[in-house]
Amino acid sequence: MNASSRFWKIVADNLIHADPYYQQGGDMIRCGGVGHAIGPGKPIGQRIADMTLLKTGKSIDATK
Repeated sequence: MNASSRFWKIVADNLIHADPYYQQGGDMIRCGGVGHAIGPGKPIGQRIADMTLLKTGKSIDATK
């Protein structure tokens, strides 16, 4: 997993957490041209999925 993938997982884990005391920030970092799905009920590290480039619809491999 590269630094960018780790970064997005950390962002999701800090903003969407089952325990409100672990939620941090209220502002999400924005990135243009990238689509994704967020699963708030999923475990930490698995909340961001289905990342795609919106311009082309091409999937982004989070493991690269």
